[in-house]
Amino acid sequence: EYNVSFDVELPVLGHALVTDTAVAATCTHTGLTEGCHCTRCDYRVEQTVTEATGHNYVDGQCVLCGEKQPQEEPAVCSSEIFTDVPAEGHWAHEGIDFVVSQGLMKGVGNGLFAPDGTMDRAMLVTVLWRLDGKPEASSEADFADVPSDTWYTAAVAWAREAEIVYGIGGNRFDPTGEVTREQTAVILYRYASSKQLAALSGDLSRFADRGEVSAWAEEAVSWAEAAGILRGADENGRLLLQPKNAITRAEAAAMLTRYCKAQEEAE
Repeated sequence: EYNVSFDVELPVLGHALVTDTAVAATCTHTGLTEGCHCTRCDYRVEQTVTEATGHNYVDGQCVLCGEKQPQEEPAVCSSEIFTDVPAEGHWAHEGIDFVVSQGLMKGVGNGLFAPDGTMDRAMLVTVLWRLDGKPEASSEADFADVPSDTWYTAAVAWAREAEIVYGIGGNRFDPTGEVTREQTAVILYRYASSKQLAALSGDLSRFADRGEVSAWAEEAVSWAEAAGILRGADENGRLLLQPKNAITRAEAAAMLTRYCKAQEEAE
């Protein structure tokens, strides 16, 4: 037997490099830097992504690609279909615009929203019914003054079943009755409670007329104040809740808008 070894030094071939061509970025598409790879092994210099340059508009046209600058569409207020809605910047405008855009409140006819008009019980319940997705109640509302074929019938039935409203006694709902600010807070509080969103409690001590809040409404008013839904009115340097005042459609729109935003934040 023979043990034979050979010390042979093989030549180093080196890399056979091929260039990976760079791709220039455009206004809207990313590019690639130049790279390379070896055709004999796994060696490579990776290409890296370069960001799109974005358009450079001058006088309405991109100087890089020639594309024309798109025209910005002016913001459209949903409430502009009404002739009596206060202009943008007025405290009532944002709330009205929101409830109209969400389909929660509608006009009263003849191109009017009636922001200073009184919000009645049927209107308020119907707004919450729309907010909840127009659910069907399992039975009709047992109120003698709620017919079976009105625009608010389904809403009242739902609200009664959900224990959001209880009526005013004597088997009556009083659909066209006015709603006070504290009553609105109570109805919103019950609705929020059904969504497990009524845990806050505020401090009413800063309001000069806090003593005018009904005992049955104190918890709801305190919650509404803490959640930023019910705000006071400044009258000769005194901050007032005005709990017994009938709420206007504009005020109701503002409270509903604040409620929707508070609900969104809580979720």
